[in-house]
Amino acid sequence: MEQGEYHKVPVIIGANRNEGILNIVGYLRGISKLDEVEKRWNSLGPLILFHRSLDETMPEDVKLAKSVKRYYFDQNPVSYETLKNFINLMGDHTFYGGIEYMIQ
Repeated sequence: MEQGEYHKVPVIIGANRNEGILNIVGYLRGISKLDEVEKRWNSLGPLILFHRSLDETMPEDVKLAKSVKRYYFDQNPVSYETLKNFINLMGDHTFYGGIEYMIQ
């Protein structure tokens, strides 16, 4: 592939609205609690967004996670009332970000 010796074929890629629901099934089934996500965002946000455990989380990760939360939730808490926001965050994070990166 590095030499460019491969069949170049068109690629079709896409996503559907509300794909982020795939990642929140545990919250919908009551296995995990959204109020815990809200209470512990400084530790869970970096884990959710960057797959970093507590011992790997840097201050910059917490700052960015707070910024992402502010973007998707404004001043509202993560809760069942803002579930659509959480679905959008998870969809953008899991699906749309990679698609955007690939098409650029």
